Amino acid sequence: MEDRINVYNKNKFNVGIVRPDGSSVNIRPGSFAILSENEIRWFNSQFDLIKRGVLRLDDAHQYLLEEIGVHLEEDPNVIDEADIRRKLGQSAKNIDAWLSKITEEYVLDKIYDVAMSMDLPKSKLQILEKHIPYHEVMAPVEAEPTEAEE
Repeated sequence: MEDRINVYNKNKFNVGIVRPDGSSVNIRPGSFAILSENEIRWFNSQFDLIKRGVLRLDDAHQYLLEEIGVHLEEDPNVIDEADIRRKLGQSAKNIDAWLSKITEEYVLDKIYDVAMSMDLPKSKLQILEKHIPYHEVMAPVEAEPTEAEE
């Protein structure tokens, strides 16, 4: 019997996949689908969701990634929360260089969510705002009321 593999969606959005037989599976955020090695091989040849890090395999089946030519450690778009926290702990210059390599908007959203849960200095927030302009990274500074307004 063929090995069954958990394929995880560790994002905040649904991911739909099509199987070789034409049936489809919707993997909800934080959930997984069980696929065979052949289904994963076929799926990878048709779509790049595994290569882009949108979907992940369980740790016991990482060898399959190498077999199908996926090298996640080389892709800056494949990152988890612990790695994001570690990267955001680096210097502002390193953060700027790292963020300039991110090409996937969903990854930037994930970085934003983690960053907002941290107490980052203004210099790092400014860099985040530069790379993630569609999110309000730095709260607007409210002006102190003048004596005339009081």
